[in-house]
Amino acid sequence: MSEKLTKVALFSRAVPPYLDFFLENIAQKNLALEIKLVVSLLEKTELEETELNALSSLKESSKTKHLTQKELSLEKLLELEIELILLSDCQPEKIITPELLEVYQGRVLDLFPSLLPAFEGKKLSRADLIRETIARKLQITGCTVYKVNQDLHKGQILGQTAIEISASENFAQLSERLREKEELLYAYVLVDYLKELPDFNSKNKTSKKSIIAPHTQELSYSSNFSNSSNFSNSSKLSKKNFSFAKAGFALSNVGLKREEDADAIILSKDLRVAGVADGVGSAKEGAQTSQRIAAFFHKQWEFAAQGDQIKGINHGIWLRQAVVECNRRLLNWQANSKEEIDPGSTLCVSLLDPERKMLYLSNTGDSRAYLLRAETLFRLTYDHSENFDISSGKGDCLLLYMGGESHFFGLDLYCLPLFEEDVLMLCSDGLLFASEELIAQRIKEFKASGEQLATLANRLVEDNYRVGAPDNISIVLVQF
Repeated sequence: MSEKLTKVALFSRAVPPYLDFFLENIAQKNLALEIKLVVSLLEKTELEETELNALSSLKESSKTKHLTQKELSLEKLLELEIELILLSDCQPEKIITPELLEVYQGRVLDLFPSLLPAFEGKKLSRADLIRETIARKLQITGCTVYKVNQDLHKGQILGQTAIEISASENFAQLSERLREKEELLYAYVLVDYLKELPDFNSKNKTSKKSIIAPHTQELSYSSNFSNSSNFSNSSKLSKKNFSFAKAGFALSNVGLKREEDADAIILSKDLRVAGVADGVGSAKEGAQTSQRIAAFFHKQWEFAAQGDQIKGINHGIWLRQAVVECNRRLLNWQANSKEEIDPGSTLCVSLLDPERKMLYLSNTGDSRAYLLRAETLFRLTYDHSENFDISSGKGDCLLLYMGGESHFFGLDLYCLPLFEEDVLMLCSDGLLFASEELIAQRIKEFKASGEQLATLANRLVEDNYRVGAPDNISIVLVQF
């Protein structure tokens, strides 16, 4: 009876450096592995010719698939029945998220080019870590194979090996000697690890979650009034406010590159006020500014909606006054702060008049509003940016923002009629690393499938993760 082979995915910056060594040992039945997938962090255009040839040869001989990080999804890992993930020459914090670890708990191993806990928590590439080892004039280094968990480099250590460093050794020499130790250690550890590895839990295969970090903020309301039972002021909300907007969903996600989420989302319980604020400046001040803006609009609208106080008031005037007052309070916060602060944030915020079926929209900065009507995605706003290009709607840096000096502060105010089946999307510029064409396609797919807004939002975030997600991502969706 043949030995069961564990289906494995190899993650690396380009082509796994130990690939030939693994293939040789798999052929000799020293490693009970079947390489089903190779994932490169680099794009195919960035790979060298020798690397492309190696991947092409591998695909022809063993039908192994090759994907770039942008093409990867958890669904594809599960579709290929991947049971084990092996990392090398890549930083796990950039590609492995809690969602993936939840499915592949204890099944993600990393090859770290040092003797942990040395350099623990260092977010460095293999090359940079070796250079730092030399710069510190260390006499001993080595490599470690460990289980990846949510604490960077703190998972269970499965094996280590050490080498002495010669005083005359340069980067290339040390890197080559260390590479030989790395592939031997990885193979040695895997022989014992695979013997103890249980069958992949089949229930995890149905847990098709996106490879995205947890959302830092999330709001979801629907026109079903019974869903408002957890709101402290739900008894004061008029049911007729729910007569036009069907559902709303909002999320904010930190992305892959930023340490902190400086975005904030706005979505009132009655779905009439929606918005996105993207903090600028330092991460801390940007986050504080955007959160203050979101809190202001939630509180102001909660007060205005009680007892229909908004009834009879021009919605456009109310929205403009609210934006101006919010900016005034930010300037006061700056003036009265004991510490020197420089608050700044974009703000794209809308107000629905359900009786007239009109949408009022205010924009300051480079967050955006889109409307999908029938089969067409319309961009409703333009960016307040230097070197602004009207064809793309993009520019270099912000000219107008919330928290700016009052004489310099300005906003655009729009008004447009709404129709049933329209979908409004407000977003920070972090969403726009995916193309507008793809965004339009996702919204059309959503309308055709009848799925939930949360599903659409998560797919849009996942699309951005596939292109690196270099910025915070915030999305607010309202379906009419």
